Amino acid sequence: MPKSSLLGCVSCRQAQRIHSKSTYFPSPNVVSEIHIRNPLLPYLQIEKMYSNAHSAIRKDPERKPKAKKSVQKKRWTAKKQTLEERKAKIQKAKDDFLSQIEAQRD
Repeated sequence: MPKSSLLGCVSCRQAQRIHSKSTYFPSPNVVSEIHIRNPLLPYLQIEKMYSNAHSAIRKDPERKPKAKKSVQKKRWTAKKQTLEERKAKIQKAKDDFLSQIEAQRD
């Protein structure tokens, strides 16, 4: 087969896609190479972040209170029933059962 027909086949295109995904995730060698070229880059970014924070504090040193959130806690378990509620539930079940029996007799 000529070389040009191989480049156009589907399996070759799929292989190219698979191999091109490695460009999204640089290898550790590439990352370490970036740090070797500029080892102070992470520290400079942190220093810039703190200098911006300090300048913002100097502009307005007054502490602003945070808005209070109204949080409604979710209850994960059923609320405990009182003795009267449990007795009423049992009595209702008994009454329903007895009414079913009476309905079958008729």
